[in-house]
Amino acid sequence: MADSSALILEQDRAMNESGTKREAIYFFEGIEISKEMTHAEFEAVLDGYVGMTDFAGSLLNAAFVMIGPQLNITGMCFFTIGFDGDGHADPSWNIPLRSICDKTGLGPDLGFGRFKLATQSLADAGSYREQLWDPDPICINALVERVAENRLCLTVESSQPAMNWQAAPAPAAMAATGDASIHALEAEHQSQLAHLVLEQREQVAALTSESAAQLRQANHSHEKDLSLANFQADKLRRDFDKLQTDYIELNRQLEDERRTHRQLAAQFESAKMSMKQQVHKEVDELTKSLADEAKALRVKMKLKDEEVVQMREELMQLRKDKLRLTEQGGGKFLQRLQELGINFIAFHPGAGHLSIPLESMSDYMENPIEFAAQKCKVSVEQYRVWLAHYERPECQAPITNDRNCGCKIPKADSPAKFVVGKSDRCDKHKVHDVSSAPIKTSSIQ
Repeated sequence: MADSSALILEQDRAMNESGTKREAIYFFEGIEISKEMTHAEFEAVLDGYVGMTDFAGSLLNAAFVMIGPQLNITGMCFFTIGFDGDGHADPSWNIPLRSICDKTGLGPDLGFGRFKLATQSLADAGSYREQLWDPDPICINALVERVAENRLCLTVESSQPAMNWQAAPAPAAMAATGDASIHALEAEHQSQLAHLVLEQREQVAALTSESAAQLRQANHSHEKDLSLANFQADKLRRDFDKLQTDYIELNRQLEDERRTHRQLAAQFESAKMSMKQQVHKEVDELTKSLADEAKALRVKMKLKDEEVVQMREELMQLRKDKLRLTEQGGGKFLQRLQELGINFIAFHPGAGHLSIPLESMSDYMENPIEFAAQKCKVSVEQYRVWLAHYERPECQAPITNDRNCGCKIPKADSPAKFVVGKSDRCDKHKVHDVSSAPIKTSSIQ
């Protein structure tokens, strides 16, 4: 009975452990193994739920190992994988490790039979060949030893073949009784009992296996969720730290800009004040200089006015002296000239050459313009206006207060025929009713 129960328990344990996948990932540093994990854990690393800070910023050599029920290696695939600065796997990494192992050839026999061996030089990996590597034989031996140590606690099946409990011999005590019928009954009873126990064991094993699978799935899901939450928390923490750093930097830049703005404003105010003082100083100096110059000019003008008055008085005196001398001695001289047949002739525009009698000489010398106007039979004022027109035949029509038209016009040869507002205007500015046109005073002496 004891031997039969032991055999049943051994069969139950073998059934519970049958069908379990045993796949592991081993990382190398040189020819030594630095880290190992199950393939499920490696998938969590690929999904980004778990980071490997020890491998941050590195490109590593690794091996995918398929392990049999008795820790015998059934396949190896040597590949490379990169990690970023935070220890997360390259998101573009997607090597189909199982498929490459299934398609590759057999490697050497290391004591447990030949196994699938995929390397860069042996595997038909197509576009993935560049992501594989060729290991040293020492690396393969290291994998065999590490798998045999079973540090990942993989389940191991018994290597002894199962025994058929129905073929077991009857106990010696029962054979000694010689009672065949009792022996047959007991054998049948034991068979039924063993069958019931076996069915119960199978049901318990199935329930235990299902519960264990659900528990593993729940643990794996929880670990993935926890890893994802930790990853997101770390990312949020990094984002917050970056935002806080950016905020501090922006505040520093803003303070620098404010400080610069205040300095520029102070410099502008200082320059403005200095410029204002300089302008006031220059204006005051210029005003004072102009006032001094104006005062000096007024003094000079006063002196000039006094000189003009004095010169006019001297001129009047000279004219009086001239008339007196003429009357005293000049008259006799002129009369003597006239007796000798000498005539006194003067030319004036409009009047032509005028013969001046001796008795009219003093009148002519006193005012030649008036003498010529009388000869032309016009007034002195009209003669003066005509004479200005004769010397500068331009249109005198006023355009502004201080400027006339100035257009060139034909000369009027005779003062008597000269009409103000018509003879001194261009065709555009001629006055039609000239009876009321004023005579413009000239400055001709």
